[in-house]
Amino acid sequence: MMNQTITAEEAKRAIYFDVEGQADSINKEKRDPILGGVLVDGSYEVTLFGDGLEVAARAKIWNHQPLKQFLEELSNRARLEGRKLVYFTKREEELFTRFDVNIKDVGIDLKPLANKNENFKKCRTTYRSNKKKLKDPNTSKTTIDMLRTKSHGLLTLFAAERGLPRPHSYALGKIGGYCEKIKDQARVKNTYEAWSKGTKKNLTLVKNHNEHDCNATRFVMELLVNS
Repeated sequence: MMNQTITAEEAKRAIYFDVEGQADSINKEKRDPILGGVLVDGSYEVTLFGDGLEVAARAKIWNHQPLKQFLEELSNRARLEGRKLVYFTKREEELFTRFDVNIKDVGIDLKPLANKNENFKKCRTTYRSNKKKLKDPNTSKTTIDMLRTKSHGLLTLFAAERGLPRPHSYALGKIGGYCEKIKDQARVKNTYEAWSKGTKKNLTLVKNHNEHDCNATRFVMELLVNS
């Protein structure tokens, strides 16, 4: 468990971090993310991971690094600059642990803090109810279509309720599939120019999704510490 104490000034200066990738495999095999986003002082930076994605990073003028190096540099930056490193789910925290990168003195998991907020609790209750209905085989297609946007992305749902709307192209529930297609394309195409238009669009959508997640993490954190 990370240190969960953060001041309003620390929240303002914090590094907000999020990654995108596929979920773990059926046999629980860990799958590394393909993209990481960092938001610091209002400035967003994106980094791609993996040898096959170097050509895409070069074409898009994005950063490219081995994942472990990225995590180490992020941890060191937070420490050297006296900043907190904020993320929303255990997935990010476990990523540092898996790569043996220590963030115990700088890491802040936003979710336990949000869980103490009454408005967030109400949003979470509705969110869980919607997810349950979505999985119910007796739920009508009309209801499923209506609930789809309300049963993905708890953090961004809450942020939207409080004043930070989701972008139109937020790609709810599709990021894992997009990441799989991107990895498949990177394996068989040696240049970014050879990628299909659809896969190029998918990469842009994954980046846009990540950027909004980082912004939503900052928005909710500052909302909580200033309330």
